[in-house]
Amino acid sequence: MSFSIKNVAEPSLLNESIPPSRYKSQIYSRISAKGASGYYLFNAISKVIAGALFTINGYLPVALSLIVLVIVTILSIGFIEPIKKKKKGNAILMYKVEMRNVKEGFTFVLKSERLKALILCASLIYALLSILQTYHVSLQEDIGLSSFVIGIIAAIGGLASSYASKKQARFHNKFRNQSLFTICMILSISTIIAGLFGIKAEQYIFLLLIVILSFFIYNFGMGMFHTIIDKYLRNFSNEKIDTKIFAAYNLFRSVFRMLAGLLASFLLDKMTTTYCMMIIGVLFTIIYILLGKYMKTRVGLNPEEYSNEERKYDELNQVKE
Repeated sequence: MSFSIKNVAEPSLLNESIPPSRYKSQIYSRISAKGASGYYLFNAISKVIAGALFTINGYLPVALSLIVLVIVTILSIGFIEPIKKKKKGNAILMYKVEMRNVKEGFTFVLKSERLKALILCASLIYALLSILQTYHVSLQEDIGLSSFVIGIIAAIGGLASSYASKKQARFHNKFRNQSLFTICMILSISTIIAGLFGIKAEQYIFLLLIVILSFFIYNFGMGMFHTIIDKYLRNFSNEKIDTKIFAAYNLFRSVFRMLAGLLASFLLDKMTTTYCMMIIGVLFTIIYILLGKYMKTRVGLNPEEYSNEERKYDELNQVKE
């Protein structure tokens, strides 16, 4: 529940903290990338520390997590609301107004061809990422790697995600409207490679290195995706609609993650991790190719190519030339 609230509030808080301008998208992307890079870096460090502390006492990482939560809670108290608070009035009337705004917001999201395509694409990428989060660890265990080595690999993977977040602007400038599709292909094809070479990875060190490299590619794609998608979703939005967009995205991606988890667990119950990864990789590659065709006429267009309804909440309309 707390992560659901955080995932909606966090990008909205950043979006509304930046004044409207024609450069807001670039500013948002730069700040978001810096934050994500720092997150993955601390994530990698914390994995190493947690692994070391766990060997001493299993309760130490939990106690340390509580201390960190207390610190960030104190820090969050100092946050300043980026938009002016409305005057208090009749509670029931305010509730009705808010519910009407939520309904209008979700209706707009579901009618927008651009947002529907983006949310569908992001949800399918997130579904594969959630599967791979389990499958890669399972594969490394099947190969015979120790928990300590798996922890070190995970930490290095965190650094790969951090690097990807820093380079998201260069990545986007190179692939432009094909950025999300490129991430899709990177993730799905690396999944097939990991499964294929994982069959004999326990016997040959070269194949083992390829499996580990595919895990780093997965982390690279994850870091790139989480930084880019928030930027895409917040385009053409303002404080009236951004929370609804991120709420809709989190709702749909949670549903897709649940369905993907059921499929992944079913396959894992029937066969080894390597074959599961190959099946999942091929399946998602086909889905992503079809998705790319669907998105071609809906995402990545020039602003003037979108209808007035699509740009209904565009902040640039409020900024004088």
